[in-house]
Amino acid sequence: YPDAPKGTLSWAELRQHFRDASGVYFAWEAGRIVYVGMTKRGMHHRLQSGHHAVTAKDRFSFIEMPSSEVCFAENVYVSKYAPERNACVAEALGLRQGGHCGKRRETTRARRTSAV
Repeated sequence: YPDAPKGTLSWAELRQHFRDASGVYFAWEAGRIVYVGMTKRGMHHRLQSGHHAVTAKDRFSFIEMPSSEVCFAENVYVSKYAPERNACVAEALGLRQGGHCGKRRETTRARRTSAV
């Protein structure tokens, strides 16, 4: 995967430019990546539900890709950049740092197995 583009967009600009695009987005603060997120249905869906890890001061960048790749790509970028807000979100959700897609499936499987 390519390096993350520099964060130059506001949250509103991110929504406008990538309204229906699937991909990975990056929140930047003081020239460093502080959060990596993904969307499979476009940024307008992320904005409708609010967001737990971004602020109005953050700048953003986006890498567009097929929805089938975003989960894996998010994990790659979280591992590569180790953004501080991803660690806090993962800890709050009881997930390991480095991404959450696979962990959610493992947790669901474990619950199903233990319930039997």
